[in-house]
Amino acid sequence: QIGRYFVQDRFSEKYNDFTPYHYGANNPIRFIDVNGDSLIVTYDNASARDKFIVQNQNYMGGFYNVKVGDDGLVTLEATGKEGKMTDEQQAYYDQFSSVTSFGIGAVKVGLVESSKEVMGGSYETGQIDVDDIANIEKNGKMESFSSAAAMIHEVIEQKAKQIDKLPYLLGAHQAGINAKDKVTGWSRRMFEDAGTYVGSPAGGVTGGVEFTYQKGAEVRKVTLSVMNSNIQNASERKPIKIGSRYY
Repeated sequence: QIGRYFVQDRFSEKYNDFTPYHYGANNPIRFIDVNGDSLIVTYDNASARDKFIVQNQNYMGGFYNVKVGDDGLVTLEATGKEGKMTDEQQAYYDQFSSVTSFGIGAVKVGLVESSKEVMGGSYETGQIDVDDIANIEKNGKMESFSSAAAMIHEVIEQKAKQIDKLPYLLGAHQAGINAKDKVTGWSRRMFEDAGTYVGSPAGGVTGGVEFTYQKGAEVRKVTLSVMNSNIQNASERKPIKIGSRYY
């Protein structure tokens, strides 16, 4: 069949590079175009938007520019950079473009900075704290976890909530974890998560949370340090195995 519509896409003004009759960005093998919506971000400060743009461009290795229109619409544009994406960059692009490229309905995400109400991301409010995401790699790269993994977790979690209408537990949250695991190549051992939080007089919670990740026979523990619901940094270590659990 011919890969085009016989009426104009009602959102064609968002995609000036394509004919208003296009289907699936002229790539029907890769994209299923349901109604032409995409990822939309909101923000109080332009600095939050700019951080979001730079972060996501870095996660894709500079092979794509991220653009945010005046209406918050997020689009990707190939930069023409020579070379090949790493496996992590390619996996991130695959996940991120599944939300930004046609056919899923509008996913709306609010961008905040150092919020005392949001730690990384919030399923309930649909917000992502771009400073929290950046601070995960404040002390350098880790093997089993990354800022890119945290970002894609939150984006895909919101897609699962808003488009797929999934609840948090065993639904949207698991979808976010699956996306993160594809980016890092490490699988989360959820039954071994641990954390200690206390209320903070300044607002939010303070403490730490620990996650366990596995790749083949290798296991790592990742600890996030949190103050006033703001992620300060993250660290990674090889755990000790006692029985079937890692500590």
